Amino acid sequence: MDDAKLEKQVQKKEIDQNLEKPTSKNSGIKYILNISFVLIATGLSIFFALKDDAPEIARYLVGANVWSLLVVVLIMVACALLRSFILYCFAHLFTRKYRFHQALAVDQIGV
Repeated sequence: MDDAKLEKQVQKKEIDQNLEKPTSKNSGIKYILNISFVLIATGLSIFFALKDDAPEIARYLVGANVWSLLVVVLIMVACALLRSFILYCFAHLFTRKYRFHQALAVDQIGV
């Protein structure tokens, strides 16, 4: 069998499988509950981390050099994007469906 024909058959099969996925009526509710859980856990983590030293931390942030903070944030974003790109390159070797946003999510979960 010709490689091109085999490739077309595989792609058609993948498309058919994606179309056959059942959708759940509760998926929207589950999504909202998951997001709510993450936001509440994040809020509680920040609260417990800052509850004792919040005024002191705020004073340090106000007195900090804005450009230094911006450089630090940019370096953090660049590192996350680089790690995600590396994950994407490795995963893309094994599956064509893997997208960059999936690699970014995996990287952030790992962090």
